[in-house]
Amino acid sequence: MDVTGSSAAKKEEASEELPPLTSVSAGGHCDKMDPTAAPTVDINSDAVDGVDGETQNSVLEQLLTGIFGDVDLRTVSLLSMSTLFMSLGNGATIAAMPTLCRDLGIGPLLFGATWAQVPLVKVVSNMPCTYLCMYWGRRPVLVFGRILEGASTLLKGFVFSFSSILVVRTCVGLGNAANQMSSTLVLSDVSVPANRARTFSSSSVAMNVGKCLGPLLAGCISARAGVRMVFYVTGTLGLLGGLMSLAVPETAPKEVLDKAQAQTLTDQVSDATKMQYRLLQHTQMLSGLVVSLCASATVAGLTYNVLPHFLMDRLGAGVPQQGVMHFTSGAVCVVSRIPASFLCDKFGRRWPVIGGLLLMACASGCIPLLRSWIQATVLQVPESVGQTFVFTGIVPYVTDLWEQDVEARVQASSLAVITAELGQLVGSPLLGLMCAVGSVKAACWVSSAG
Repeated sequence: MDVTGSSAAKKEEASEELPPLTSVSAGGHCDKMDPTAAPTVDINSDAVDGVDGETQNSVLEQLLTGIFGDVDLRTVSLLSMSTLFMSLGNGATIAAMPTLCRDLGIGPLLFGATWAQVPLVKVVSNMPCTYLCMYWGRRPVLVFGRILEGASTLLKGFVFSFSSILVVRTCVGLGNAANQMSSTLVLSDVSVPANRARTFSSSSVAMNVGKCLGPLLAGCISARAGVRMVFYVTGTLGLLGGLMSLAVPETAPKEVLDKAQAQTLTDQVSDATKMQYRLLQHTQMLSGLVVSLCASATVAGLTYNVLPHFLMDRLGAGVPQQGVMHFTSGAVCVVSRIPASFLCDKFGRRWPVIGGLLLMACASGCIPLLRSWIQATVLQVPESVGQTFVFTGIVPYVTDLWEQDVEARVQASSLAVITAELGQLVGSPLLGLMCAVGSVKAACWVSSAG
C-alpha cells in the first residue's frame, strides 16, 4: 500500500477545498492575503485604541454643537473672539470714565449727558446702519463699526474738556451702532429659534468676559500709571479686535442683498418704515420692546451712573474698588449666561425674563442701604443675574416672532436695538439728575419700579 502517495493526494484535495485567506479593505473590498507574508504595522496611522484621528478632532466640535446647537461654529467663534477684545475697552470705560470726568470737574448730571450721548447717536444712526447691512452686507458694517469703536476708546485718553468727551462719545456711538446691528444680524442669520438664545449667548459671554476683565484691568493700570493709560491700553486692544473681525464671513442671504441693491434709497427707507410700523402694531412685539426699554433705562442709569457716584461720594471708593465690583458683575454674567440661554431655549423666553426683572427690582431698592463697597460688590450678584436673564430672553423673543420673514426679522432686531438705546438715553440723565440733587433713594426707587 502506497501510504506516501495517498497522503499527498489527500493534502492536494484539502488545499483545493479551502478558500484563500482574504482581508476587508477600508472601502469594503475583499483582497487576497499572502499567508507567508509578515504582518505590517502602519506607524503613521492616527488610530489609537480604536479611535481614529478624525474622531478625536471632532470631539471639540461635537461638544460645541451640543452646547450651541447646529450653527456655523467658525463664524460664531470668530465673532466671539473679536467681541472679547472690543469689550475690554467698554469694561474699562465703565470703571475709569467716572473718575476721569470727576478729575475734569464734570458732575453726575453732565456725566449722565456724556453717557447718554452714545445711545442718542445710536438711535439716530441705527436705521442707516440697518440699511447698510441690507445693502452692503453684514461684514463691511461690522468691520467699520469695530475699528471705529476701538479707535474712539483710544482717543478717550486725550480728552481734556466736556466738549471733547462729547465728540469722542459720538464716535463711540456711531461705531457701536454699526457693530451692534451687524453682529446681531450675523448671529440671527446663522441660528434658528431652537438654538437662537444659545447662539446669541456665545457673543454675550465674550462681551461679559471683557466687561469682567476690563474694570479689573482698569483698576490695575490706573493705580500704576494713571487713569488715562487705561484708555491707551484698552483702545489698542479694541483696534486689534476690530482687525480680527475681518475674518468673519458674510452671512446675509444673497437674495436679500440683491433685492436691496435693486432698490433706491427712498424705496428702502419707505419699506423699512412701513415694516416697522406694522411690527409695532403687534402686541407681543410691543410688550417685548417695553420690557427692553425699562430694563435698559435701569442698567444705564443705576449701574453706570448712580451707583458709581454713590460709591465715590458716600463710600470713598475709587477706580480699583469699582473695578472689583464690575469684575464681579461681569463674572456673574459670564457664569449665568449659558444656563439662562438653555432655560430660554428649553422653557421659553417669558419666565426667565420675569424672574430677571424681579431680581433687578429688589437689588435696585437695596442700594441706599449700602455701607461699604464690599456690600455693593455682593449686591451685584443678584443684579447681574437679573440683567442676564432679561437680556438673554428679550432679543431672541422679538426675532423669533418673525422667523419666516428675513426682512421683518432684520427690522425687529433694529427696533430692539433702538428701544434699548432709548432706555439708556432716558435712564442715565434722569437718574443722574435725581442723584445730583441729592435724592439717591428716589433714583433707586424709580429704577426699581421701572
